[in-house]
Amino acid sequence: MGNLKILFWGALFLLMLPLGCAGTNLQFDGDQSQIKVKAGEEFTISLKANPTTGYGWQLVSPLDPNLLKLMGSRFERKPSQQKLMGAGGHTVWTFKALGPGKADLLFHYQRPWEKDQEPARRKSFTVVID
Repeated sequence: MGNLKILFWGALFLLMLPLGCAGTNLQFDGDQSQIKVKAGEEFTISLKANPTTGYGWQLVSPLDPNLLKLMGSRFERKPSQQKLMGAGGHTVWTFKALGPGKADLLFHYQRPWEKDQEPARRKSFTVVID
């Protein structure tokens, strides 16, 4: 009977584990300008991109180390376009909210070697952390 109890509670724990993680990775896209998160939460910002053109998104605003931490960035294509040369996708930026406050994020879509040129696109977000 004791082993059956342990097995039951273990299985219940494993089934409930994904529910405890829900909401800890919030996703936002380029259509939003204000992002609301809680301290301790991770969130992603997804911006349309096509690095085969030489353009890429650059985070140009400095991060306040008390408010936000950049966890990383990556380029993603839709699974149906993985093998298509020159296909676009999204650059996904992952951040972690560290403490309460408000931070502005500014991204430029530009070619890194064209420093004196205006960016092809700009995107800004205001992150409000509770």
